[in-house]
Amino acid sequence: MSRDAVRLLTVQLPCDRTAPRLARARVGTLDTVEPVLDDVLLVTSELVSNAVLHAGCGPDEEIECIIERVGHGVRVTVSDPGHGATEPHIRSEEPDVSGGMGLRVVETLACRWGFYRNRKQSVWAELAL
Repeated sequence: MSRDAVRLLTVQLPCDRTAPRLARARVGTLDTVEPVLDDVLLVTSELVSNAVLHAGCGPDEEIECIIERVGHGVRVTVSDPGHGATEPHIRSEEPDVSGGMGLRVVETLACRWGFYRNRKQSVWAELAL
């Protein structure tokens, strides 16, 4: 967490298909981000879904979702156990491929986004407030 960040919410989620729904339910209670709550919900859902699909973790492992107030915005960070072999990247648009557009949605809604890996892999996105 950077020095200017104020943590609003931390959620531990199972690494399974229930995680996006559980994350949205918790994030949806954050009235302090009301002006961009719908975008925060969508970005959170996409990042959590990507972690479930690509992290290589099992339902006995957890994904962590952190929502922070940063400067004039909101940062969503989703961390997984880091078993996945590839770095997060935006897939090219292919009309016959279903899914795979999550990071494109994140890139569209966020002012900036990125990822880092230490013991875990974390993907973050910042939205203007």
